[in-house]
Formats: sequence, C-alpha cells, structure tokens
Amino acid sequence: SSVASFPCLHVMRTGGEPLAQSCRELIQTMLDRGYTVVVETSGAIPLSDFPKKAHYIADIKTPSSGMQDKMYPLLLKEITKKDEIKFVIGSREDYEYAKSIILENSLWEKTNLLISCVFGTIEPRELVKWVLSDGLKVRFQLQLHKYIWGPDQKGV
Repeated sequence: SSVASFPCLHVMRTGGEPLAQSCRELIQTMLDRGYTVVVETSGAIPLSDFPKKAHYIADIKTPSSGMQDKMYPLLLKEITKKDEIKFVIGSREDYEYAKSIILENSLWEKTNLLISCVFGTIEPRELVKWVLSDGLKVRFQLQLHKYIWGPDQKGV
C-alpha cells in the first residue's frame, strides 16, 4: 500500500464522513498491519459497526452548525476512554450547548474532550476564558491547518 512507503505507524482517516465511505475493511487492514488508526467522524454514524481497536474522534455538532440533529443518538454510549469527542464552537450559545452536554453526561469521565472555535468567529482567547471560568474539563485546540494554510485551503 502507499501508506507503507511512509515512515509512520499512525494514520488518520478524515475528510467528509469517512464512516459513510465503506472504510471498515481499510481500517481493519491498517490495524492488522500494526498501524494506530484514528478516524475523525461527524458523530452521525454508529461506531459499533467499525473495528473497536481504532480510535474515534466524534464531533458533536453545535447549534450554529445547523447540524445538531444529525448526531447518532447512541453515540455517547458507544464512545470509549480511548476515543475523543470534539465540539467546534461558533458562538456563546454553542459553548453553553456543549457545556450542558458535557455536564449532563459527565463526559470527562467517559472519554477525552476537545473544544475549539470556528475559525474567524470567536477569538480563541475568549473561548479559553469561558472554559477556565467554568472549570470545564476539556482540552482546547485550534484548527491549526487554518492558521498554517489559511481558512480556504482544502485537502490539507
């Protein structure tokens, strides 16, 4: 495979919705070959249909995304300690929504939590202030690809 030509043992499948692209066999093949496999998913498709040994980063869509009703209803039951849930925040309403899901489900006990801001809508410093003020048990991240290659660059 072309992946084997690179000196790495960690691969990530992302872009669009990888779980909707019949990638079950690819994930399993990569796992069988000794790779650590991470899959970024929208959170709209059951994880239980895919290899358990892979790591999943599932988005929980916030109100400003217009897609919050697309989340697979049992996602919070399927997510494991090795996985991650990501919230991308575009407004104070999004933040309050994410905070309520985190607190109502004690998500910090179940998995790793990521929070970032929609590029160009909220200043990262503002989101960090909210997180620190509330003592929210999340890891803050930036959409680094947007800072490195610009917000309109695709395929990076």
